[in-house]
Amino acid sequence: MDDVLLQESLLKEGLAAVRFIHKPNNTFEDEFRDIQQEAEQEKLNIWSHDNYFQKDGFHPEILK
Repeated sequence: MDDVLLQESLLKEGLAAVRFIHKPNNTFEDEFRDIQQEAEQEKLNIWSHDNYFQKDGFHPEILK
């Protein structure tokens, strides 16, 4: 994983979501949101179930 951020890898696999980014720690925000959007479109992992992840967090009851 040389030169690859852990966050980037998790987002690419659909194992994480972009949340709580605050200045000045927002250097990668646009890139991370783009990566997340690709995972969403491909319906990877957390994105494979409609409405499992929402703005207010995860909704495990969707999986039942």
